[in-house]
Amino acid sequence: MLDDLTARVRDLVADKDPVGFDVKIDLAETGKIFAAAKEAPIKVSNDDVSADVTLRMSAVDLKSVLDGQLNVTTAFMFGKIQIDGDMSKAMSLTSLFS
Repeated sequence: MLDDLTARVRDLVADKDPVGFDVKIDLAETGKIFAAAKEAPIKVSNDDVSADVTLRMSAVDLKSVLDGQLNVTTAFMFGKIQIDGDMSKAMSLTSLFS
């Protein structure tokens, strides 16, 4: 599942401009997805390195977000996504998923 989710995130950001900060998606026991998004091109890996913003969620919830079945803002409001780091930076990521 991690490989599929990583590939989907990689495809999602392939044509996006860098956001100016690094992002990690912590999927607990499933693994990590890291996006080096300070400069183009955005590089996506499964490295577990520090990031400016970390999103913590389940792999199932990330899949639902990527499938368009779960709204990111709704997921955050119901505690399905926890954020470590700068909240304003994290909120700027919602446009990637809409």
